Amino acid sequence: MIILKENPLVAAGLVALVIVSGAFVHFTSLSNRWDRLDSLAHETEALKDAANQGDALAQQVAELQERVHRQDAALPATLEIGSLLEQLGTDLRALEVRDRSLTTGSPSQFGDLDQVRLELAFTGSFEAAFDLLDRVHGYERVVRVEQLQISRSPRASLDQLAISARLVTFASNGEAR
Repeated sequence: MIILKENPLVAAGLVALVIVSGAFVHFTSLSNRWDRLDSLAHETEALKDAANQGDALAQQVAELQERVHRQDAALPATLEIGSLLEQLGTDLRALEVRDRSLTTGSPSQFGDLDQVRLELAFTGSFEAAFDLLDRVHGYERVVRVEQLQISRSPRASLDQLAISARLVTFASNGEAR
């Protein structure tokens, strides 16, 4: 203490050193806080971006659900297999094909639906075969062509072909029985 009283410059220097040290500690503390605030701001922005992406994903899911709902609404809820067989028979007669036959297999379980196989055979031209496929494609009920065979008919003229097809359609359980 006596040295400080005798030499005011040393005392002023020590006070200045204490003040500068305190200011440095305070500046370092503030700097760390600013860094933490900056880090929190970046994390907040990242969370906002993730939330926006989640909202966009939720919107996409909602749009897909709406599309599925519209497609389900477009499918007939209960269309009997009998009406499909009638339509196929009508189309075969309209195409004026010969030696036509149409048989159904026993329904088999396919998830919540019955799967029904239809065997179709007739003698006709290429145009008749493709016209029939085009008509089947336009039916209300989904009809999948599993197999299509086209060959020369041994019993008909050169422009006539033997055509056979295996078609598959689906029905509500019990509807096809």
